[in-house]
Amino acid sequence: MKWINNEISWVIVAGIIGFLISSVMLSGRQWGNSSTGYHEVIITNKDAVIQEIYKNRLNSLQDSLTRIPSDSPNAQKLKGEIRRAISALLVDTARLFVGATDTISRFYSGIFLVNYQELRDIIASFQWPQDSLRSQTLTLLYCDTNSLTTQSPAIISKNVQVHISKPSSLLSFVTDNVTAGLWLIVSIAQMVLWCMVLPLLYGRLRYLNQKIVNLPGGLFSVLNWILSSIIPIAFLALFCGLFYYILIDTVVIKDHYLLTGFNGKMKFYAILGYLISAGCFGMFLHMSMALDLLNKYAQSRGVSLAQNTQVKEFYDAIKKTFEGSFLATSIILSTFVLWISITFTTINQTEAMRFYKMVSGKDYLSYDYVYLVGAFHTLILLLFYIPVRIRFNALDITGQAQGSQSSPTSRKVISNIYDAIGTLLVTASPILTSLVQKLIKNLIESN
Repeated sequence: MKWINNEISWVIVAGIIGFLISSVMLSGRQWGNSSTGYHEVIITNKDAVIQEIYKNRLNSLQDSLTRIPSDSPNAQKLKGEIRRAISALLVDTARLFVGATDTISRFYSGIFLVNYQELRDIIASFQWPQDSLRSQTLTLLYCDTNSLTTQSPAIISKNVQVHISKPSSLLSFVTDNVTAGLWLIVSIAQMVLWCMVLPLLYGRLRYLNQKIVNLPGGLFSVLNWILSSIIPIAFLALFCGLFYYILIDTVVIKDHYLLTGFNGKMKFYAILGYLISAGCFGMFLHMSMALDLLNKYAQSRGVSLAQNTQVKEFYDAIKKTFEGSFLATSIILSTFVLWISITFTTINQTEAMRFYKMVSGKDYLSYDYVYLVGAFHTLILLLFYIPVRIRFNALDITGQAQGSQSSPTSRKVISNIYDAIGTLLVTASPILTSLVQKLIKNLIESN
């Protein structure tokens, strides 16, 4: 069948496979269980605590109103103040319970004293699924300074319950947390992109193998591509071990924050992403070797790009793959950073984490982690790009290609500046992507 040899068909099939894998992994459903695997940490009985406080304050105001002697010189003035306080209290109560999302949480953060470190410890202490039905108590302190109901400030202690809540469906979870929908889309799109990259590179390798002749036999083979990927695989494995298990010496996102089996699924995501990145790096190194061999071939026959159209075509084809494979690596590592930042935003938008932000002024999951990953990904790109690019620019054949351009001097300068800026942006794209989360975060928090 012709479609079997059609490279575009294989790319589409690979994308569909990536879509299916990611959809099954992120659906949250387990075999034989129809309930969703998504959950979040919430704070219950907030409404009841506020209602109790307001009810006690209302009773105190009404009691104070009846206890004012009618013959008191300031009786009418005091009664007027109390009636206005009762009216304001009833209006506040109505606003709280029919207001926008997080109105009650904002009320809490405004009048209660909360030990936010205790809240953070409680959120982190849960174990999933062992603690799926367990709740923990968070103590809040409230200072009543209303002179109409109390002679001196009264410190009131109230308890709320913190526990893990499981939504009835994935749709209801996404409806309550709009960022979760964006996270799902980016997660699936990322997997689709990754799965499509390798068939694209393989198709490019086949094209080079058919087009380029007179170079050592079997140069553009899958075996040579795999061998060229050994060093990137070893380096990225070392990086993951040092970065994620030694430098980051704790679990940043626990399973009960978002999704059952989250860490296991994300390890699969990360391993696949870094393996495909290693394949792109391997193609990058493989094309560097091919350019080196083409340079030696041209030197041994005393030909230049200007003299030999075939060698020029070979050079252009290899260079295009050389630059494309590096760009693919940059895109993969950058989308990985973007995905991490959206994951952090999704978790920080869950109820208990929003409340933590209100009482502490800090995000529960710090975005410094995202910047760190972006910086290390940029460093990885530089470690591969700089030495290979220096070697590439030192080739005679590269100098001939640059010298053969017939553009005016001013246009050459502009073109060189443009190429330099483009290379800089591509190489620094992971750390630049980590800054995008600020925009995403601000957009979400402004709504």
